[in-house]
Amino acid sequence: MTVMTCDSLSQLLGAIARLPERPQGEINFFSSGGRGYLENPTSDLLALFMGATSQVPCWLSKALLHRLAGRGLMETSDLEQVDWHSVAAEREVAYKADQAEACKRLDLLVEGNNFVLGIENKVYASATSNPFEVYQSLLQVRSDNRRILQCVLRPEAKSSDIPPNWPVITYDELVTQALALYGADVAVQPFSKWQVFYSEFLQHLRTLGNPTRSRVMDQEARTLVLQNFQLLKQAGELLQQFEEELLQEGVSRVTSALAGDGIDTAISTRSQAWSNGYRALRFFPANWAQTIPEANITLAYFQDMDAADGAVGFEIFLYLNRAFIQERQEAIENAFHEAGASNRYAWSCAEKPWVEGGKTSYLGFKVWANSYTREGALQALGEFAQWAQMVVFRETLKNTS
Repeated sequence: MTVMTCDSLSQLLGAIARLPERPQGEINFFSSGGRGYLENPTSDLLALFMGATSQVPCWLSKALLHRLAGRGLMETSDLEQVDWHSVAAEREVAYKADQAEACKRLDLLVEGNNFVLGIENKVYASATSNPFEVYQSLLQVRSDNRRILQCVLRPEAKSSDIPPNWPVITYDELVTQALALYGADVAVQPFSKWQVFYSEFLQHLRTLGNPTRSRVMDQEARTLVLQNFQLLKQAGELLQQFEEELLQEGVSRVTSALAGDGIDTAISTRSQAWSNGYRALRFFPANWAQTIPEANITLAYFQDMDAADGAVGFEIFLYLNRAFIQERQEAIENAFHEAGASNRYAWSCAEKPWVEGGKTSYLGFKVWANSYTREGALQALGEFAQWAQMVVFRETLKNTS
């Protein structure tokens, strides 16, 4: 077994540092501004450019119908007879095939003068549980003697989880067709913001359809891994040990902080990788969950060359379920600002509290340690947990008792 020495590690790190930087893929408006990888936002945008409103041209419907015709799934003569001004799209179209059953919803339904098109959009989820037979009945009802078309849109050409009469059109196929039509579509219209947004959305779909394209290794990097696999494996184990030690110390600091307030509680933990490159260590005190479910304090670490004792920076976050603090939210925020501006704690406020989340809305707080070191961050973690216990949980328990 290869033993990692300081010299071998130094040589390996030097070789990694000398690797050429990989060019970053061009970001787009939709992927950089939120949860563009989720099905509902993507389906909403698909509908927008397929005719959901008369204010936006139905460019994407045209591209999809041309793609279906190119695959032999639609007659060319039918395509030539489409009145594009008549095309309209609907989202989440409900239908109940059996009155005893609940309504089922088709992601997208596009109608024109001579066709009705059903679309099920799947980003990364399986289609196994989708009721395609109900969708088929819906299309029959809505067809009014027009040609019925149907397809599944998804990033990959996977068809094992869908019926054979629902062909898969990949995002790449759709984007390639849309770009082929783009020049002719926009040339006959005055410039508008929708041309820009449409171009950005097509790029976003292509990114969704090629999640690994920007992560492919070049030959130099691949050779480095093959020649130094054991050393890299040991380096990865060192990083894992670093995180496990930080997690254990974090539990100790939070436990001690709450014990100072007379609380003896279990602390559950969770480690996560955030999309911004942060590693997040989340701490869930059991007594907090009794009053505010899923409340947690989080220690995040990340690359930061300005850190005082290395290249790792730290930030501390607190997340509170807003549904359980609505009446006290303003008071909690005011107490946070007052504490952060004082000299009583080892932390300072980084920014105003913010709201985030999907079905569950959380109020988030972020602070940084006054001593920008690992030890300073752990001290701030404990003191911030103690502050939260005193200001949030003790008062919330008092108000609900």
